[in-house]
Amino acid sequence: MARSIIGLSIQKNPPLRWILFIFVLGLFVAMIFALTSNSAWEASVPYVDPNLGSSSSVFNGDKDHHDNAAEPMTTHDDDPHRHVIIIGAGAAGLSAAYTLDYLNINYTLLEADGQIGGRTKPVPTDAFSIDVPLDAGAEWIHVHPKILADLLLYEEDQDAVKRNVRTIRYRPHSFGIYARHRQRRRDFVRHFYQENKFYNTTWFSYFENYMYPYIADRTVTGAIVNKVDIREEATTTTTTTTASSSETVVRISTTDGRDYDGSHVIVAVPVAMLQRRSIAFQPILPRHQWNAIDDADMTYGIKVFLEFEQQYYPDFQMSGRIFGFFLDSEEMYFDSVYRKPSTRNVLTMFNVGRHARKYEYMNDDEIISMVLLSLNHIFGNEDASTYFLQGHVEQWTTKPFIRGAYTINDVDEGKIGKPLADSNNQNRVYFAGEHLGGAHQATVHGAAISGRKAVLRLLHDNRQTQ
Repeated sequence: MARSIIGLSIQKNPPLRWILFIFVLGLFVAMIFALTSNSAWEASVPYVDPNLGSSSSVFNGDKDHHDNAAEPMTTHDDDPHRHVIIIGAGAAGLSAAYTLDYLNINYTLLEADGQIGGRTKPVPTDAFSIDVPLDAGAEWIHVHPKILADLLLYEEDQDAVKRNVRTIRYRPHSFGIYARHRQRRRDFVRHFYQENKFYNTTWFSYFENYMYPYIADRTVTGAIVNKVDIREEATTTTTTTTASSSETVVRISTTDGRDYDGSHVIVAVPVAMLQRRSIAFQPILPRHQWNAIDDADMTYGIKVFLEFEQQYYPDFQMSGRIFGFFLDSEEMYFDSVYRKPSTRNVLTMFNVGRHARKYEYMNDDEIISMVLLSLNHIFGNEDASTYFLQGHVEQWTTKPFIRGAYTINDVDEGKIGKPLADSNNQNRVYFAGEHLGGAHQATVHGAAISGRKAVLRLLHDNRQTQ
């Protein structure tokens, strides 16, 4: 016996297709709610009390809060017993250093690569030159663009970002889905997907223009850290008698024999570098912390940029299941300059997860040839090969100080981010990175927020132990 609901005849025991239909409908309604909800587009950035640094008996020294946004702080005290060392100059490390500078706390920022930025680096113009800058790695602004001002600490810079940094609402109009050996148009997907992107700049230039000027003089590139050692150093005090005591210092060693001493450390390297044991810790991290680190899935990732004589492709193209688009589990292609001020035709292939592993041991020419063949197959013609002008490959999995795209599973932040303490049970080594971004894991702003939180936690712990 059937019942009639809004004109549809539904069996008392509905078949599987109706169950699936209701499930998919509910999922789409949830997506619409997420896209239109203000809370889904907000990111909570911790407030930084400008006097927080001076409230610490370890870090305050005799300096006042650094108020001038036009000039970086230059009055640094290199006393290792009140000096923070940050390892890694990606979004998390840059944000941590910038926060410390704002609070007039002494620090040194160490970066293994020859350039800052981590996974926010731009496409090098000498390798792939077009009329707008492109992000080689992280590209989307996954929340409301006001996050760009919220991450800054000086009002002048916040106003400058609002005036000068243009963003676009990224909502492609044409979607193609290639599945089961057939290409289909699925333009309805645009109703369930939107992001924000930069108009004529990049994440890298954002950090370069608004954070890096304050911290450039305290940044050391080419410093490949291989050891973090919490040690007790003997000190001798001479008054009427001579007395010996000890003070805790954290020594950072690099592969070229340099040592940097500090009172605290913020480790802001990709979790894949921790998994490779590229940094030795003394005392060693506890086993449960290593287990949590190893359980993080910082997936394979690759971007391939292709310029063509003309645009023969939709704004967004999926190769695989439509749900793979929302799960980042299928190969996707998108118009790199969609709504940007460009007259060129540039398509980006973006692939993360297990599907990206097939490219790991190919050289750039082989990768580009394979992608062009895939495009020919998808569209059933030779347009990709015929119109191809130039290409560029960014293999994030093989970059020596990155080794992946971003974390795609739920990580145990409590265990991974647990500070490492000295023999007196005072926290000395802290952790930051996109994998510790909480609700904003795997995003640039989430990484930046984690860097700020690491600084605030360090200062909180320092006050607690005084």
